[in-house]
Amino acid sequence: LAHELGHYCLWHNIKLLAISQLQTFFFCFLFGALARCDGLFAAFGFSQGERPVIVGLLLVAMFISPISELYGVAMNAIVRRFEYQADEFATRAGYDIRKSLIDLHIENLSDLDVDPLYSTLHYNHPTLTERLAHVESVRKKKV
Repeated sequence: LAHELGHYCLWHNIKLLAISQLQTFFFCFLFGALARCDGLFAAFGFSQGERPVIVGLLLVAMFISPISELYGVAMNAIVRRFEYQADEFATRAGYDIRKSLIDLHIENLSDLDVDPLYSTLHYNHPTLTERLAHVESVRKKKV
């Protein structure tokens, strides 16, 4: 619970909501710009002035896909940072969250031996070993 209070006190939910709104605006803006591009539709065999909306959505989704991958990696990094901050908040508040973290990972059947690159690209939470090491370093600084 102290970890979740950390998210609240550090405004993580509001920050993630703002980032999500910016992402939605950016992708809608990009769709609006690309959906009016006759050259894009002509490259896929449509005649001048013919721009079906559904095809436009599919074409924009195809072009946005690499950007979305990069965005996903960036969001994973941000969320992982927020998790470390919330763990630190709970630890500094005097709670020993190590047992809770271990219980949570056992309940979720999480892998303990994850490749660091895979974890960075695909996990939005730090692994158990990373979190325990961080909590331990915060506990040592606190004493």
